[in-house]
Amino acid sequence: MSPPEPVLLRRIERERAARIAAERLLEEKSLDLYEINKGLRAWTTMLEDIVKERTAELTKALEETREANSQIEHQALHDPLTGLPNRRYLRQVLQDISKSEDDGRRPGIAIFHIDLDSFKQINDTRGHAAGDFVLAHAASILQSLVRADDFVARIGGDEFVIVARTDGNMRALTLLADRITAELARPVLYKRNYCRFGASVGIAYSRSKISDPSKLLVNADIALYRAKHAGRGRHAFFSSALQKEIIENQTMAEDILSGFDQNEFFPIYQPQFDATTYDIVGVETMVRWNHRDKGVMHPAQFLRIAEDIKVIDRIDALVLERALGDLISFHNSGVVIPRLSVNISLRRLQDPNLAKSLRGLKLPKGLLAFELVESIFLDDSGADSSLTRTLKRLNRLGIEIEIDDFGTGHASIVGLLRVHPTRLKIDQELIKPINKSRKQRRLVQSIIEMGKALGIGIVAEGVETMEHATILRDLGCDYLQGYALAVPMTAPRLFHFIKTGAWRDAEAAPCSVPMPGAEDLVSPKFA
Repeated sequence: MSPPEPVLLRRIERERAARIAAERLLEEKSLDLYEINKGLRAWTTMLEDIVKERTAELTKALEETREANSQIEHQALHDPLTGLPNRRYLRQVLQDISKSEDDGRRPGIAIFHIDLDSFKQINDTRGHAAGDFVLAHAASILQSLVRADDFVARIGGDEFVIVARTDGNMRALTLLADRITAELARPVLYKRNYCRFGASVGIAYSRSKISDPSKLLVNADIALYRAKHAGRGRHAFFSSALQKEIIENQTMAEDILSGFDQNEFFPIYQPQFDATTYDIVGVETMVRWNHRDKGVMHPAQFLRIAEDIKVIDRIDALVLERALGDLISFHNSGVVIPRLSVNISLRRLQDPNLAKSLRGLKLPKGLLAFELVESIFLDDSGADSSLTRTLKRLNRLGIEIEIDDFGTGHASIVGLLRVHPTRLKIDQELIKPINKSRKQRRLVQSIIEMGKALGIGIVAEGVETMEHATILRDLGCDYLQGYALAVPMTAPRLFHFIKTGAWRDAEAAPCSVPMPGAEDLVSPKFA
């Protein structure tokens, strides 16, 4: 075989060199791909770690957001002091009840509206920290008295609501109400001092599902109003009759306020007489209301409502102003009335500006007397109380104090000594039986003797016959007031009554002066 030619050899060499170069290039590229893949795997791992970290952070943030939202929602629906649901939560519960489906087995609901008695006094005397303690204690008590599926809420101030399932069993509802009032009446110890309070409860219920449970809440509130005005520390059930009464009271309240604007309130007067001489020693001033629809109304028909809406002091002030005007007119016309007695409410007595307002009148000593009903806490008005201080200021102004309706309340001799009134008025219920009961005469005589021992004048109310007048005179009574001698009358008729001496023939028959008519309700003009 002949040797390759040089051309062939060179081609072979080039191909071998090319193959070597190609192998080297391939090897280099493979190394680069490995590095690239290695780098990509590192980046992938790093990105996965970042994604995991970010995912964990987002998950934590979401959980914190949910927790924060849950706390915000809880705070929005719960009372921060007691932890109980609040009024907003209660509204949701009542809405849920109205929307729930009735499967025929669902019982009705009862709503208890609870208001703490004497809570304001605890706040005022022990401080707000003690008040908060009492509220938390009351919340705990209420929760302990209900079933697990009943609902307890604090809806503001010292008011709580319980929503409970019921089949309309009145006895069960009454038992729960009694337990509430009994448990909340127990004194609670706070910083070595006992806080004493109680609770009034209004109850409204439905034996079956109702479309608007919020009406039950309104009805429970109406029942609570009745419970509080019945003496507190008790419960009352809503009824249609109660609702009617509340509506009538609201109408009466509106009419009273309108009555001030229309000048419908006016004074009438009943003379008081010396028990021995039958001389007029003074007049008691009483209020009447010339209602635009019902005519002339007695105080028993409207004073309780006036007290509820806190205008009794306005009535007192109006009557006093009108009576003093009449008194001046009397004196200017030659008819002298030795003393004017005017009823005064506790609310008026508690007015810090009362003495200041009366100081400007410059009345002669003994011309004006304020009558306090015996139930104005004679035994609770300590020597340093604002009431006692007010009475002393009035005394320095020459204004006398009389105790009205004595014998029907809880005044004691100690209380009388503390207030030291000028006169006591024995209640007519004690006077009426004295002409038939020796025991009753002895009772009245003991009051008269007590008054004399204390230097207090005695007025007998309800003297209906001259036999009563004679007995009272013989028992030593100082003054007489009653239909046997004179009925209550308007200023014009009183003027005529005194001017003519109409009572001097009272032994023949009781005075027959009629009650005021329309002609008496204008401003009196004296000849």
